[in-house]
Amino acid sequence: MKKEFVKEIFLIRSVACLAIVFLHSIDSSNHKFGETSISIGMEMALLFGTPTFVFISEFILGRSYSENIPIGFLKKRIKNLLIPYVSMGIIYAFVEMDYNEISTYLVAIEIFKNLFLLHYTGYFVVIIFQFYILHVLFHKFLNRWNPKIILLISLIINVGYLAFFNYVPPFSFIPMSELIWDYASWKPFVAWLFYFTFGYYAGKNFEQFKFLITKNKKIWSVGVLLSLFIVITLQFLNLPETVNSKRADIVIYTAFIIPLIFYVGMKMKNIPNFFYFISNYSFSIYLLHKIFIIYFERISFFDNRSLYITFVFFVSLVLSIFVSFILNKFNFGKYIVGNVTSYQNKVSNRKRKAS
Repeated sequence: MKKEFVKEIFLIRSVACLAIVFLHSIDSSNHKFGETSISIGMEMALLFGTPTFVFISEFILGRSYSENIPIGFLKKRIKNLLIPYVSMGIIYAFVEMDYNEISTYLVAIEIFKNLFLLHYTGYFVVIIFQFYILHVLFHKFLNRWNPKIILLISLIINVGYLAFFNYVPPFSFIPMSELIWDYASWKPFVAWLFYFTFGYYAGKNFEQFKFLITKNKKIWSVGVLLSLFIVITLQFLNLPETVNSKRADIVIYTAFIIPLIFYVGMKMKNIPNFFYFISNYSFSIYLLHKIFIIYFERISFFDNRSLYITFVFFVSLVLSIFVSFILNKFNFGKYIVGNVTSYQNKVSNRKRKAS
């Protein structure tokens, strides 16, 4: 039996997607104009984007496949996720290179770094795929274990793991310790573990999740403001210095902002069509937008930071959608930029379920 249509998931996916594009637009402006307290503060507020995608992926699996895993589960996701990951990894190898120094050897090195060392923006695909495997292996155990205990344990492990790499410097007696610290701090699944368990239990027990969101609605608003204040304060104290989503404090911040966005969606009778549209293109936008931002950053235009950010955000968003739309007209397109589900089908499905 198909479960009830979850309109809120389209809102939260689109918000996370837009947050990521906006974050990278601001980051690009920092490269051109230099960092400011306001730009850093805005970046910190937008860092929930990538962790939220991990939550969403497991929310969907927890809601649809908490009891049984369908035949071809991983095969389907290899086609839909890993093949575009490889395709875009190759494309980014050319995009990010200096054309004056391009060579077959250097391109091969960049491709290797992108695909196996996760050096480009599509790294999140590998993170999510790790959780697909974990879902297959552990979903039956998650069904038997106490959700409150598992959520608490995964939160402690996740925060503790990131805090170690955030605040403990690389050990000088370990060869290539700085490189090990960089990779170990965010590429293994344990660095994102809480989002996995949070998404699984929220999807599996969605009615209870909605009840808790409504019951504690004030907590989410206060929690977002308080946790964001702590995140920004720690950043300006250089604790740690890094500005990315692989920070221990971002786990807490994201844990508050996800229910808050869900609550906003629950209060809407209908999610605006714009958010369905962005949601359906979100994977392609995630993969493509950084290409345009890289090129915009190389071009000298706009002496004003605000105009630059606005232009880069909207144009990279529109171009990502346009390229994805065109490529998906061909059978091979989805293997390059990801598959785009028909916007009209989503809207009709929403109306049918609501009737």
